[in-house]
Amino acid sequence: MALAIGFGWLAGSVELYIARLAGVSTLTFVLIDLFVWTTVVSTGYLSGRHQSRVRHRSALGAGTWVAGAMVLAVVGVLTIVAIRHQPDGSWDAWAIWNLRATFLAEPAPDWRNGFSEALAWSHPDYPLLIPASIARVWTLTGARLSLVPVAVAGSFTAATALLLVGALAHSASSMKVVAALGLLMVPTFVLNGLSQCADVPVAFFALATATLLDCGTSDDERPWTLAGVAAAAAAWTKNEGMVLAILLILAFLYDRWRRRGLGHAWGVARAVILGAAPIVWIVASFKLLLAPPNDLVSGLWLPGVIATRLRDTVRMAFVGSYMLERGFFWGGWPVMGPMPILLGIGTLNRADTVARGAAGRALALHVLVLAAVYTFTPHSVAWHLATSWERLLAQLWPTAVWWAFVSRPMGKHGSSTPQIG
Repeated sequence: MALAIGFGWLAGSVELYIARLAGVSTLTFVLIDLFVWTTVVSTGYLSGRHQSRVRHRSALGAGTWVAGAMVLAVVGVLTIVAIRHQPDGSWDAWAIWNLRATFLAEPAPDWRNGFSEALAWSHPDYPLLIPASIARVWTLTGARLSLVPVAVAGSFTAATALLLVGALAHSASSMKVVAALGLLMVPTFVLNGLSQCADVPVAFFALATATLLDCGTSDDERPWTLAGVAAAAAAWTKNEGMVLAILLILAFLYDRWRRRGLGHAWGVARAVILGAAPIVWIVASFKLLLAPPNDLVSGLWLPGVIATRLRDTVRMAFVGSYMLERGFFWGGWPVMGPMPILLGIGTLNRADTVARGAAGRALALHVLVLAAVYTFTPHSVAWHLATSWERLLAQLWPTAVWWAFVSRPMGKHGSSTPQIG
């Protein structure tokens, strides 16, 4: 169910992007969209009728449902508060994502103006899953409803919680599932999700990548193919998602190669590439045809930037201390943050699964990559950290929670599989 939400938005955003490149009219797009989704739903329904129906006993007890309902009630209250105080989302929401959606909702050639370098302050090089998803609904309804960005943000936040529960239901006790859901839904994460930015959607696809890698087996490679789709979707959501997805895939392939040999790792890579290739093509076409140069990458080539940053030990110390301090208190709890608790649980968790180990290494490497980006940024390092570090932690949080609580790998239909190695 959770994957259907994320992959549904993904498919719709790609559909609108291709339609804009092809220059189709609004009426034509509405007819195409109706045909595509009618076909998808009908095919899914008919194929489901011909499959054998297997009953699986739920791994969640009554206590889990009650505790989950309480957590979701808290999330609901935070949602109402966020909508009342920020109906148009945070600064980045209306200055980047909703602004780009406004351009994409225009079928005339003027939609390309949304990627002009004159709007460099609004990051026109950012990928389009979120703005294209919003623009698609605006195009279908014929109205710029402010409820649409809220619905996209809320659905990704809810889908992330749903995905975590589904991923842990067969590998952890009910109490662990409740604890994981409670840690996931800390106020800072929920408010990030409701800010109408792209960080929680990136977090959703990163978690999907890790859990789908955990579900695949040599006898059923379909989860690995879906992991490729999820990884590419993270890249289609935000630039940072591209780095995180690549690290998750490479770390998993490295562990597979180390434990099972090159041939087995290549089998996994082949399945992942099969799923990722179509979306990677979409991302590449956007970067080549529309996106202006990224400000961070282009800023590195200014004279003397790299050499100066490498010698600036004070800057490096500032970056490290800032990331550690804000990471410790991140989460929105009044006294301390949930990060030390999460790291303690994860350290005590001795589960030896390939995907869990790969996820842990990928998260650690991603933090190091972010530290390097902050060190070499052409912008004010204090401003850059203050405006992005807490949002970037939200991207990593769901996968980190899953890493801390997962107990064993999942095989076909959610059944546990033997340990590898």
